[in-house]
Amino acid sequence: MTRITEDSFEEQNLGAVTFVPLIGAHGWPEDGSRSASNHTPGASRKQTLPEMIAEAAEPLPAFDDPAFGRLFDRFADRRVLLLGEASHGTSEFYQARAAITRHLVEHHGFTIVAVEAD
Repeated sequence: MTRITEDSFEEQNLGAVTFVPLIGAHGWPEDGSRSASNHTPGASRKQTLPEMIAEAAEPLPAFDDPAFGRLFDRFADRRVLLLGEASHGTSEFYQARAAITRHLVEHHGFTIVAVEAD
């Protein structure tokens, strides 16, 4: 959203939201190699971080599509689940976070949601 005047806004659709796994124990170690279970070996040259993110990114179905929530079932056994905020502040981010949280609460018994928010 871009404010044009005090009461006028212009909306620009930037396309679909993409899920990117966190970097860490189930992502990329600091040396840049992959340790994630969904890794498929590629070329032998060392990939850049943007290339690794692009390779691991997963397109998300629409928020109201049941397949959207099921994408996060793989995290249901986690004690703590952090939702990244790379798109913090966008309506898409808040819609995705709400849909993910709703699914985890309704289907997997998550009981506490702590957020950094405005």
